[in-house]
Amino acid sequence: MSKKFKNLETINSELLTVTYGTLMMQLLKDYVNHEEVNGKIEEIGVNIGSRLVDEYLAKSDFRPCKSRREIAENIVNGFDMFLGIAPRIEDFKNEDKEFVIAFGDNAFTDLVELPDPSPNYTLIYANVICGIIRGAFKTLNITVKCNFIKDKLKGDAENKIAVVIEQEAEDKRCLLYTSPSPRD
Repeated sequence: MSKKFKNLETINSELLTVTYGTLMMQLLKDYVNHEEVNGKIEEIGVNIGSRLVDEYLAKSDFRPCKSRREIAENIVNGFDMFLGIAPRIEDFKNEDKEFVIAFGDNAFTDLVELPDPSPNYTLIYANVICGIIRGAFKTLNITVKCNFIKDKLKGDAENKIAVVIEQEAEDKRCLLYTSPSPRD
């Protein structure tokens, strides 16, 4: 966690790891199909993401953004602030509507080993992070699609999530977004 967020009240990352692991175990018992578990855990993440945006707006010194890139950067700052993950954004393309969020370790996957770490294993253990991203953007009136393209639990060197902005509110009522005037 960066120095600028050190004064915020935090929970022990091991508590998060164990609690999340318990939730995942219960979901795996309740749903046989990994795709259902992935969907349920992502929906939980959506709820978390929307709440994190509210907290971020209350506790950070953000300024309204003038671009999609700035919005993405604010969202990844929230990762550092609340999740202790220090991601970086890579590969902006398509007028900044597509980008990749890359990060190393995270509390959701500490102490975890998948029974089958091959890329063909369909459970996306940290899919809650995709949900958090979707929920954060959704709160800002932006619809995104995101998915893991690299997963450390499946043998990759780091985690990478592809994010694609699918729809933005036409009236630009995004809390973090002030669109430039037509003359800019």
